[in-house]
Amino acid sequence: MNIYRHIVDTATLEREYSPSSYVSDLPAILRDYDQRSLAARRHLPPRTYRYGHTDAETLDFFTPAGDRRQIAPRSVAIYIHGGYWQELSKDQHSFPASGFVDQGMAYIAVNYGLAPDASLAEMIDRCRRALLWVVSHSEELAIDPRGIHLLGCSAGGHLAAMCALTDWTTLGLAQKPIRSVTLLSGVFDLRPLSLTYVNDAIGMTTADTLLHSPLLLVDTASAPLPPMLLVVGENETSEFKRQSQDFTAALHRRGAKAHLTQISLRNHFDLLFDLNDRQSELASMVFNHIASSYIYGA
Repeated sequence: MNIYRHIVDTATLEREYSPSSYVSDLPAILRDYDQRSLAARRHLPPRTYRYGHTDAETLDFFTPAGDRRQIAPRSVAIYIHGGYWQELSKDQHSFPASGFVDQGMAYIAVNYGLAPDASLAEMIDRCRRALLWVVSHSEELAIDPRGIHLLGCSAGGHLAAMCALTDWTTLGLAQKPIRSVTLLSGVFDLRPLSLTYVNDAIGMTTADTLLHSPLLLVDTASAPLPPMLLVVGENETSEFKRQSQDFTAALHRRGAKAHLTQISLRNHFDLLFDLNDRQSELASMVFNHIASSYIYGA
């Protein structure tokens, strides 16, 4: 009897849900995250804000160098980091700021706390409240509240998808705050992860996997869905690719505007580096996706 779908045993399932199994030197890539982020913070010193009551509820706000005055409202990219809900932080994800600032956008990297100190439900709630904070402080930040573009990678892709499926009217907003969503190597069905080592720190129950899996919520989501771009690297496990394929298909069934693409020669971790290369396939697609969200009236 298979443990999950066509997968026969726990070892195979855990390898499929270990993105590092396709990477020769993950520590070197993560050191690169740190070094590039330090460089970005020197070049574009961010302002750090607290959007909630705990130390985990903070965000970094980046704007063009020397731009600290109230100016005409600009659009903003809000980035939710990955790390399987238990590693990394906003501090390692400053480096994408340069690519967005160069396009005239602001960039925000969000902290949401990590397991086991925070539950999955708390992380989802915090990401939603971070967006609410940005909307409520849009005038102070010189942000266009109709120009919020959400991005997330891996576990951050899951959190971004949960935000995209939110009925924001229940949280006090008259209209949805998210104009476009980009999901990089996301996780959209939590059920297989509950059977792996990943769940040791998170402690998801069966009920949690059903309540917090975006794939299982698309058909019943009451809110209109923003246009979504889903991206995977060529050098990803088959399960990570399938997750994005299945979520894209579910979005299409719902009638949402969604596009899935695969980036050649990239893996789960180095995919992010292309956001700073305007000539790369990924950056071109992301910025075209953002621009088209205005054309389609998202």
